[in-house]
Amino acid sequence: MGFVDGITAHDSFGDDSSLPGTIFDKVKEVVTVLHENDLVFGDLRPPNIMESEEQVLLVDFDWCAKDGVGM
Repeated sequence: MGFVDGITAHDSFGDDSSLPGTIFDKVKEVVTVLHENDLVFGDLRPPNIMESEEQVLLVDFDWCAKDGVGM
């Protein structure tokens, strides 16, 4: 596990607000890559979305697994 230098979407926007379009679009791209590889990210929520140097990263893959194989 590595350290990500950035800020969570929760810290930037809170839990109750929508993500800005640019952040939302990047999250969709990341999730699409996971789905194309038959992976399910089961804990997609603002505290697990990080913004770092023009990137959007997902963190906390404890609930990520191959479709039909995980918990």
